Amino acid sequence: MSCASQWVTAAGVAIASLLSCGAAGPITVQGTAVAGARLEFSILNVPAVLNRFDPDQIRVDATLTAPSGKSISSPAFWHQAYTRSLNGSTESLATQGAPSWRARFWPGESGRHQLTLRVLTNGVDAGSPYQTNVDVGPASGPLRWGADRLGPTNEYFQTADGAPLPLVGANICWYHEGGTYDYDTWFTKLAANGGNFARIWMAPWAFGIESEPANLTRFRLDHAWQLDRVLMVAEQKGIHLMLCLEYHGMFATKPDGAFGGNDNWKLNPYNTANGGPCATPDAFFTDNDARKLYQKRLRYLIARYGYSPNLLAWEFLNEIDNVYDAQNGALNASHVAAWHDAMGTWLKANDPFKHLITTSLTGSSDRAEIWKIPAIDFSQFHSYGTLNPATALASIATRMRKAYGKPMLVGEFGVDFRGWMRTQEDPFLRGFRQAIWGGALGGSAGTSMSWWWENLQSENVYVLHQALRSVLSRAHWGEGAWEPITFEGAPPRPTTVGSVIPGAPSFTANLIPSQNWGAMPIGQLAIVDPESAASAASSLNGFVHGTGHPELKTPFKLSAWLDAGARITAHVNSVSIGARLAFYVDGVSVLSTNLPDKDGKFDAFANEYNVDISAPLSAGKHLLEIRNTGGDWFFLDWVKVQAVRPSLYPAAWEPALVSVGLRGASESLLYVASPRIDWPANSTNPAPALVTNRFVVATNWPAGLYGIRWFLTTNAMPIAETEATTEKGRLRIPVPTFDEDLAAIVVRKPSLKPPLPSPGGALQSSIDADPGSIWELESSVDMLVWKGVKAVVNSPAPAPLDLGPPLGSKKYFRLSQVPP
Repeated sequence: MSCASQWVTAAGVAIASLLSCGAAGPITVQGTAVAGARLEFSILNVPAVLNRFDPDQIRVDATLTAPSGKSISSPAFWHQAYTRSLNGSTESLATQGAPSWRARFWPGESGRHQLTLRVLTNGVDAGSPYQTNVDVGPASGPLRWGADRLGPTNEYFQTADGAPLPLVGANICWYHEGGTYDYDTWFTKLAANGGNFARIWMAPWAFGIESEPANLTRFRLDHAWQLDRVLMVAEQKGIHLMLCLEYHGMFATKPDGAFGGNDNWKLNPYNTANGGPCATPDAFFTDNDARKLYQKRLRYLIARYGYSPNLLAWEFLNEIDNVYDAQNGALNASHVAAWHDAMGTWLKANDPFKHLITTSLTGSSDRAEIWKIPAIDFSQFHSYGTLNPATALASIATRMRKAYGKPMLVGEFGVDFRGWMRTQEDPFLRGFRQAIWGGALGGSAGTSMSWWWENLQSENVYVLHQALRSVLSRAHWGEGAWEPITFEGAPPRPTTVGSVIPGAPSFTANLIPSQNWGAMPIGQLAIVDPESAASAASSLNGFVHGTGHPELKTPFKLSAWLDAGARITAHVNSVSIGARLAFYVDGVSVLSTNLPDKDGKFDAFANEYNVDISAPLSAGKHLLEIRNTGGDWFFLDWVKVQAVRPSLYPAAWEPALVSVGLRGASESLLYVASPRIDWPANSTNPAPALVTNRFVVATNWPAGLYGIRWFLTTNAMPIAETEATTEKGRLRIPVPTFDEDLAAIVVRKPSLKPPLPSPGGALQSSIDADPGSIWELESSVDMLVWKGVKAVVNSPAPAPLDLGPPLGSKKYFRLSQVPP
């Protein structure tokens, strides 16, 4: 039996009448049908079932066939329209009309398309397939369609039409009282400043459709509609979304130790206590019924959001290794990995739009069993409080890309996991800049993505993204192959002081050690001046371990020249089960005190003690040491050493400039920062000393003369141009005087070959330059006044360059680079 169909168009809307079939119809296009935009069909009179979200009860599948014959099939989904309004500053939603079935596509062609529907109830066809036609108008602008994909070199992403897509953006994971209105503001600001990426969470408080006890395969349509709206705004603003489908708290059984809450296994609809199939969080990852239920959610998400070319990737889980703790969730790592393999394989097979797939882990966890799964398209790293972020994140990106052969993204970062902490820890946003540039030029797929989106908006921090985009867009960042630049560095920082500086006034050394649990710095610091003290976090850890964690134990040693009246003071914040602090001078104990556990907590920042412990010191050159001779750790907020005499490093050592960069086929990109502000060093110093007469040396460099254009990272203002010539594979790049950080574009300068007469008598030359570079040929008769002759685009096989007929007098020619 066949189904009769009709089609008509009115005001760009095609209406099909299928009532003669009795199983579905009418079908209407919502809005205008044009290529390169959402094409949405509303489908009425579909057979009623008990649960329209359950494809075991009813499946509505739609196939759209283009005039070229290309077709794509996608599930339809149950939908409720809403209207939104603001009640004060709070979004309010109201249902609009009756719910209905919808199907969504994004046509890549104009012309007459055919839509075919197939409806199954309880696995049986409800009738023959239903067909109708729709006229799709031409695109209103540049035609774009299709899912983002991996670039040809497996370093970056690109759009379906092959345009490079290096990512610039941030986490913008959920709304506040403004609901979707928040995203109108946030996405507008992000896009206006060169941003093209945002990360969204599906969670109980925003966007989650299966995140509450009553939601098991009965999805929240208000949250789903809000995500519709946000995705639509992203499409309008050119922002590509990474959609995180679940956050780790849905599997946690105890409150978060740092923030409280997040123990939402009690809300999880898969929990047997809520009628689900899983007695434990780990069962979610092993139970076959749970997997089948989860695939129904995935099918719904594909149906509703898969159409969009602005959906960069499905992200299965956020930081799921947070719940590997035996005392909280007790997830089995191998079970979680096997689940990712199974669900990734299923999603690859069932997503007709072929979106990328990823997941995420904490920064303390790098799990090959997940990142090596073929269905996981790229890896991620989450960075909080990472010391020396520019070089550290570049190193992590290089290591992960090499290990897994996939793009890598710094999916979250912050100078502190506890909050934005700008006032306390990064008032001048030096750590922030080092992180976004370290991500962009360290080999990740884009900038490092800040977690604190509200502050980026309210404090207008996105201007730093705009500066980065402005500089890097002058090159071809993200296009073609790029490799990390290797720089010559200084020898390791000396751990003992050299000779004292006679007559120099003494100073107080204020040391703020690393606050990162598990960090393993060298544990020794030579205090030669206040700036060396400011770099304490790179050498010392505030977690001082006893016998309880021998694998984490590092020294806390200080070398210094001391004046009369010297004193050491350590500020103890908190302890774990119990500890004992001791001061040693030149290997001899001068003070020891017990630090019993007072609050029963394991929170290093709880101010359990909040006390200074101090001891006097004698004059002279000394090795000072803070030891924990007890059981578990104590945590030091800071250490102060008074009456330190200035001294020199042995062998006139000085730190190298902070340098990261990428080398491309015709351009290279650099980020350079002063070692004086290598975060967190001098983070609160408003006026760091100038850096003068310094160089960075890139190794394994192609021969040639290179021009280097330098830019401020705060506003992309060009400030200087320098030159360097490769010598024995080393490019020694002079850096202009600066105080904080700079970015640079490096291009090999061209040379004009000596002119020769052509067969026609004119003089001809040719350019020796990188292919693809653009130059202006200029001429002069006196080398004082230069006149442009023509623009020249160099190619792998450049045509001869016509310089005109021979003249009776001298004429000079030169090339100058045309800025991109």
